[in-house]
Amino acid sequence: KLDKYEVAVREDMGATTVEELQQMQESDWVQVGLKKLEITRVMKALEGHAAEVEARVRGEAEAVESTRHAAAAADAAVESTRRAAAAAEAAESKLRAAEAEKEKEKEKRRKAEAEGLEAVAKATNAVD
Repeated sequence: KLDKYEVAVREDMGATTVEELQQMQESDWVQVGLKKLEITRVMKALEGHAAEVEARVRGEAEAVESTRHAAAAADAAVESTRRAAAAAEAAESKLRAAEAEKEKEKEKRRKAEAEGLEAVAKATNAVD
């Protein structure tokens, strides 16, 4: 309905963007040729547009903040995983060392048993 004023708004007022339209005063709209109710309609439409833009910007800002929190949580999870991996590696190293020590002890016992059996055999041979 207000399309008929577009040329006048662009040429007479120089307005080419919504932001420029929002800067126009009621007297500017009268100069372009709008009637009182048409001016009210335009002002409401511009206010609605501004509210939509503000809501969109707010939503985008919230999404950015949410993404930042998610990234921080992911970073913390990565660091926690790294610490857990390092702890698991240290525990595995200790386990291998304990198993090696256990094998050494088994070898010592076998050697001691073999020496004991050899001593018993010598003693038995000496008695015979």
